[in-house]
Amino acid sequence: MNFLLMICPFLIARNPIYSHMNTTFEGLTVIRCFARQSYFEQLYYRYQDFHTSVLFSHICATRGFAILVEWLCVSYIAAITALLMTTGDAVGGLNGSQIGLSLSSCILLVGVTSWGVECRADLESHMASVERVVAYTKLHSEFELGDQKEPEGARFWRSKQTLQLQQQQQKQPQQQQSSSCPFITDGKIVFDHVFLSYNQVDAVLKSLDFTIAPRSKVGIVGRSGAGKSSIITALFRLVDITGGEILIDDTNIRNIPLETLRSSISSIPQDPVLFSGTIRSNLDLYGDRGHFTDRQLWQALEEVQLKSVLVEAGKDLDSPVHEGGDNFSIGQKQLLSLARAMLQQNKILILDEVKLSDNTNVVLFLSVMAVFCSLTFLGDLKS
Repeated sequence: MNFLLMICPFLIARNPIYSHMNTTFEGLTVIRCFARQSYFEQLYYRYQDFHTSVLFSHICATRGFAILVEWLCVSYIAAITALLMTTGDAVGGLNGSQIGLSLSSCILLVGVTSWGVECRADLESHMASVERVVAYTKLHSEFELGDQKEPEGARFWRSKQTLQLQQQQQKQPQQQQSSSCPFITDGKIVFDHVFLSYNQVDAVLKSLDFTIAPRSKVGIVGRSGAGKSSIITALFRLVDITGGEILIDDTNIRNIPLETLRSSISSIPQDPVLFSGTIRSNLDLYGDRGHFTDRQLWQALEEVQLKSVLVEAGKDLDSPVHEGGDNFSIGQKQLLSLARAMLQQNKILILDEVKLSDNTNVVLFLSVMAVFCSLTFLGDLKS
């Protein structure tokens, strides 16, 4: 049992090394900028020493347990041999061949026992991954489409929306369908005495009550931890509010399916998000449904003044985008996110502490925002 308990520390001691290496590679530029190479080297050596000590203990426990099993088998064979020698005549007079067969069968027990213990240890080691998967399956998940635990209003809204889309497709079968949600027509946002808590104890938002008129441009200002991002979190229903209600165009978002709600609100996050794939797949999030043509995609890139940059670099819509958009600058990733928001044509746009890289991008950003003059603009600003 002690040997089996050594498996989990051995696996746990290996994870900090991988995590530290991944963090070091991602922040290599910052580490060199502040001349902290020696600190991260020492930190790596510390993790490596801990892993080596645990690995050495693991190997010692493995060898020690194997020797213990072999000695137990040797003791068992010695006991059987002594028993046959002293009681052979009493059990019917066993001859030499029968005694030899009995001893050879006992000797096989040594190999079988060692192999069985090794298999048991390997099973315990590999079951650690299965244990993690089982733990993930028990995490609280959001309401999925058609989930019986979903609010009744959301299921009613989905059936109503499906009927409206079918009628619209029958009337306009050749036209491109917009990805925006039909329930948002003006973009009016109402927070009615909203309470939000992450730990069910301390409320981050306490009786928050305000109204944002349609097509308004609102900036949220406050110190760090004041709850600016929590307002956006509540609006997207990333965390369920504990009190009050949030209305969009007089519709309680609690009664709107999550997929419909989130696809109807455009967002440019604090750190621009690009997915592994192509420029087309990052702009047209509904590409599998054929929402946008190449002309519409190029037009959006031209409005944010990225088309000329991509053409000069010899890139097109099918050019690859690396993981996290590493082959694009911060400013280019911001403009791609802005172009994506323009294509969605939603009535609500949210900016979460967007970082502008230089003065040129500030001027460009303000000029492009004129395109969004007909929607509700909600910005999370730093004080």
